[in-house]
Amino acid sequence: MVFKLVGFRREKYDVEEIRARVSGELADVVITAYVCARVCGVDLWKAVERKLDMEIERWQEFEVAPK
Repeated sequence: MVFKLVGFRREKYDVEEIRARVSGELADVVITAYVCARVCGVDLWKAVERKLDMEIERWQEFEVAPK
């Protein structure tokens, strides 16, 4: 489905229908992760924030690396 949204597929399709399906699938992923975190006693939002900070720092280091 994602390939269709970014134009990697040549056949005809309804972009809005594909977008709706992808959004539903992504919502399922987030809900599953949230439920799993609740069951395991993990603060998912804090974990996501920590990981985002790490990724941002990693990319900032990459951008300033000498050429």
